[in-house]
Amino acid sequence: AAPTAAPKPAAPAQPAAAPAAQSAPAAPKSVEKVSFGFGTRTINPLAMNIVIGQELGYYREEGLEAEFKAIGSTPAIAEGIRNGSLTFGVGAPSIILPTAAKGETYPAIQFYEYTYPFKWDWVVAENSPIRELQDVKGKKLGVASLGTVEQPIGKIMLQKIGVNPESDVTWTAVGEGTTGHIALGRGDIDAMIYYDTGFGAWDVTGLKYRLLPRPDNLPQVGGFFFQATPATIKEKRTLAVGLGRGTAKGTIFALENPTASAELFLKMFPEAGVPSKSKDENVQDIKTVVARRMPLWKPYDSSVTKWGFTTEKEWRDEVEFMELTGKVADVGQFYTNELIDEINTFDAEAVKKQAREHR
Repeated sequence: AAPTAAPKPAAPAQPAAAPAAQSAPAAPKSVEKVSFGFGTRTINPLAMNIVIGQELGYYREEGLEAEFKAIGSTPAIAEGIRNGSLTFGVGAPSIILPTAAKGETYPAIQFYEYTYPFKWDWVVAENSPIRELQDVKGKKLGVASLGTVEQPIGKIMLQKIGVNPESDVTWTAVGEGTTGHIALGRGDIDAMIYYDTGFGAWDVTGLKYRLLPRPDNLPQVGGFFFQATPATIKEKRTLAVGLGRGTAKGTIFALENPTASAELFLKMFPEAGVPSKSKDENVQDIKTVVARRMPLWKPYDSSVTKWGFTTEKEWRDEVEFMELTGKVADVGQFYTNELIDEINTFDAEAVKKQAREHR
């Protein structure tokens, strides 16, 4: 079966100094509850720019109330969207494109890019004899979960340097947080692929580690998106736009005032803090974790000036990176920019002012 098609992407955004400055919509009389799935096992600080819009009232202004769910794997999000248990969720090309290449139908369209590439690195123990990624041949490799996007990204990186990710190495799921570092220290694994904010969490606890050099000419791949079924985007367009606009505002707020944003996140998810630490210490820890992710909230491509916009080139790079050229022809069927102009109709400077004055 051919992959589900979506409307063709809109033309690239024209250069502009900032997102369109227009009045925010008036608060609606009623709100609709929507569910949003993350592929992680917990709602962790990498989601800060998305979730704080709930506490700041941005989503309520848009007529929605979001229930954030930690689903545990990216494929599980796709299944949740397929069966209707999720309205929206995180999408990743590293899951979508291989599915399409096998001729299977992917149930969702990507409509807002909220994190841009590139966020993954290979890590070893500080005293490991492994110096280059090529040295992992014949070794035991770790990944937080076999259902997250780290493993397919890691496999592709290995393929690029001539290491067979199926026969030359073995894979072990070691869990999120510091458990990966513990596994490295005990020798349960020799190297691990992990992401930016995960390393930030290690930094918070003072753990020592060493990142391996990235392969040469690594393309800008690995963005994260909001996704929904084509029917949801069509029939609940206002909610999809509201989710994107609320996240754009939350992103601006977080970039302008990281401390207030970390406080809001901790208020929403107190389990993210360490009970033995003070509020100020936990807030600082969250800021340390998110500091690695913040630069990726903004596009690496200077020609992209609107929040959430994605380029065809990024998707074509994904296809080439995964060596799916010829198997996936039309990348435009997987994403759309049709909501981006509407999402960006708000006063960005007013959000910055609100962030600076937040108490």
